[in-house]
Amino acid sequence: MSLTQKEFALLEYLLRHKGNVCRRQSIIENVWDIRFEYNTGVIDVYMNALRKKLRLSKDEDYLQTIRGIGYVARD
Repeated sequence: MSLTQKEFALLEYLLRHKGNVCRRQSIIENVWDIRFEYNTGVIDVYMNALRKKLRLSKDEDYLQTIRGIGYVARD
């Protein structure tokens, strides 16, 4: 499987915090190194790309969206 640098960085960040909800603000600060208020769908785009590349179905979505908060990597 081939991941871009940002896809890999996002996946690595989520896996390092496995089981904990990663807030969108912390993801944007730690993966994209952006330190200001944002209103962007860039995280959503990358999460969708990761899910497709990992071929995750809705039943086995290890990368779960926590609506309005962020994302979590599950076992």
